[in-house]
Amino acid sequence: MRIMRLMLAAVFAVLAFGAMATSSALAIHPLFLTQSGLTLLFTGLAKDPLLRGTQAGLTATILCEKLLIHGFILHKSTLAHLLGLLFEGKCVQRIGTGAAESCEETGVETKHITTKPILAELGLLNAGTSGSSLHVVILLAPDDGTTNFATLKCGGHETNVGGVIVGEIPALNEGGEKQINEARESLEIVFATVNKTSQQAITEIFLLGSLMEKQELKVEGFLGEKASEEANATLKPDGLVTICTH
Repeated sequence: MRIMRLMLAAVFAVLAFGAMATSSALAIHPLFLTQSGLTLLFTGLAKDPLLRGTQAGLTATILCEKLLIHGFILHKSTLAHLLGLLFEGKCVQRIGTGAAESCEETGVETKHITTKPILAELGLLNAGTSGSSLHVVILLAPDDGTTNFATLKCGGHETNVGGVIVGEIPALNEGGEKQINEARESLEIVFATVNKTSQQAITEIFLLGSLMEKQELKVEGFLGEKASEEANATLKPDGLVTICTH
């Protein structure tokens, strides 16, 4: 089972993320370890998640009231499965200083926006093998062999959101508590941008020992070609879970 999971992860990396540059093998790979040794269900929440792009040279944003996350974490694996991200409450698009326009998922009557099922995988920000040089990241991509998360319709215009999203699991949470190599009841994940632009803060990571370059969130249609996601999410599993780097 362990071998099959690692094979799945390797195939997922090649197919979903495109070309990659080979690096020297890392001494470690971060893993999810559940205290029970079983797969754990989890829920998550992020307030005011923001998608940032461009339109006609102006900053364009899509802001939702909250993001709900649910899925399951595999024991002794780099992988977690998210059963779609649900953007709940009002979502609005704004171009520059223009008026806010309401958003919805294309082809769905509800105002909620749901992505396709997503595969999440733990990786490293750099080749550090221990201590403060080690930064654990998590990469999200569609789990259906495509690169498209969802299609949004805001103010009569459609935008396809695809590519990948990369966030960091900080060594310490906002309360100063350790999040790595420590059994946790919850985990905080930060999705950040470069100076509030359409550039994701993290675009290169080490995944299963290989360097993955140009890991970016893409948009097609009304909003530019590239986008970024800003959100601070908290995941709460159904039991204790450790992100292990030993």
